[in-house]
This record gives sequence, C-alpha cells and structure tokens, in this order.
Amino acid sequence: MKLCKGCNIEYENFATYSNDCNLDLDEGNSVSKPRALNDNAKLVLAIAKNNIIKSHQVLAFIQCLFIAFMFYLALSGTLSLSGVILPLILSAFPVIHIIISKGIKEDKSWAHTASTITGFIIILGFPIGTVIGFIMLRNTFKKEWKLIELD
Repeated sequence: MKLCKGCNIEYENFATYSNDCNLDLDEGNSVSKPRALNDNAKLVLAIAKNNIIKSHQVLAFIQCLFIAFMFYLALSGTLSLSGVILPLILSAFPVIHIIISKGIKEDKSWAHTASTITGFIIILGFPIGTVIGFIMLRNTFKKEWKLIELD
C-alpha cells in the first residue's frame, strides 16, 4: 500500500491511482507530485479563461454605456451638474473589469479570486447580470484551475 501525501488515501496499484487532489504518486518514495496538464485540460482551461475575459469585457462595455447615458442626462440638464459626480465614481468599475481580465489572461491568482467575487456580486443583477455572473462562476470553478500554478 502506498499513501498519497496530498489526500492521505492509500493505493495498492499505481495504474489505478486517481484521487481528488489531482496529484500523481511517485512510485519510488510515495510522494505526491503535481500532474501535468493534458491537452484536453489545457483546452478546457483556455475556453474557461476566454469566457471569463469576455464576461469582464461585456460588463465593462455595459457599464460604459450606463455611464455615458448618465453623463448625457447630466449635460442635457435632466440631472443637476452635481449628478456628474456619480458617473465619475462609477467609471472606476469598467477599469477594474479590464484589469481583472488582463490578470486572468496572465494567470494571476488575485484576478481569479477577484473574478469569483465579481461573479457572486454580479449574479444579483437580474436578468443580464445573473447570466453573466453565472458564466463567470461556472468558469472560475472548473477543476482545471487547480491543475495550474497561478502567480
């Protein structure tokens, strides 16, 4: 019997070794080592990353449209000029989404965490936010994320 150091499960046969911690067992010393990504896992991860990046870009675009509409209302006199302050504050959100999408593209761990948090927040914005938030969360919780080293 060999013991996986990652998940503490004993295995008799190395050929049937598979576990939840996604580690291979080194036959010589029973030490777990990270598995290499196979081509299928790389493809799934690339699609997930692309979906998250696109979700952040769509959110940034929608927020830019909303901010432009608020500026229009403020400049046309429908809102007071003090109403310009709110769009200026809100203009930080599209920038944040673009920064997160660039971080996801570069495999940054903070971007993955920020994307997960954003997905949970955005999911409350029914109906469009719910769809985009669901897409983000579905792609951030893929098991292939555990197989790569995030910076």
